[in-house]
Amino acid sequence: MMYYYNWTEQQVKAIVITDAIADILPRHCLPIMLDVGTNNEEIASNPLYIGLRQKRVVGKEYDEFINKFMQAVVQRFGWHCLIQFEDFASQQYKKKLLEKYQKHDCAFNDNIQDTTTIILVGLLAVLRKTNKRLNNNTYLFVGSGKDRCIFALDSPFKSVMYKDKIFHPGLRSNAHIFSTIALATMTCAIRHVEDDLFLLVAEKLGSLITQKHLDSGHIYPSISTIPEMTIKIAVHLAKYLYKQKKA
Repeated sequence: MMYYYNWTEQQVKAIVITDAIADILPRHCLPIMLDVGTNNEEIASNPLYIGLRQKRVVGKEYDEFINKFMQAVVQRFGWHCLIQFEDFASQQYKKKLLEKYQKHDCAFNDNIQDTTTIILVGLLAVLRKTNKRLNNNTYLFVGSGKDRCIFALDSPFKSVMYKDKIFHPGLRSNAHIFSTIALATMTCAIRHVEDDLFLLVAEKLGSLITQKHLDSGHIYPSISTIPEMTIKIAVHLAKYLYKQKKA
């Protein structure tokens, strides 16, 4: 179990998903986990623990370490190397990292940008479903909803019955986003992953959600359609990037 904690599980998952969806070969991807220690004494004292047995580095020393890592990546692989932050540090530090490196390196943050984008896709679909303005809808973040509540989860969930009616939870997946961003970025060799790309992805993916999806109570397309949609949206991004002379 301790070995499992120390392997870059999320990074490997992202590579496997991106390879399967965007057809980016694994040899072009490298999972990296930056070990800065742990404050969990139970984990650190376990004989199977393979990480640094020291208190977690914080503050200026941590910032300098991350900066050296980012510089090393560019020096080794070039400015066009795409860096995807996945489950990286605290929520506050994720934003700090993104603000610091987004316009300096070819980098993006899955937890912030991909998650925000896929949520926006859902909101755009809801507008089509309710025929109301964004600020005239009521949004449920936690808890149970009413009979006609539209909801989606980020993990597979069994169908549920409520008042003699079966509801099939939709599945929200960031794979819709990061696979498209990765494919477009690497294909077009862009210098920075700017915010406008995520907005374009949201708009294009939202337009691919059919009326059939909405009629069935789903605000996201089926996971099985991600490979096909990834290609379509990546082509859409490529046309935009070439038109803007960013590719």
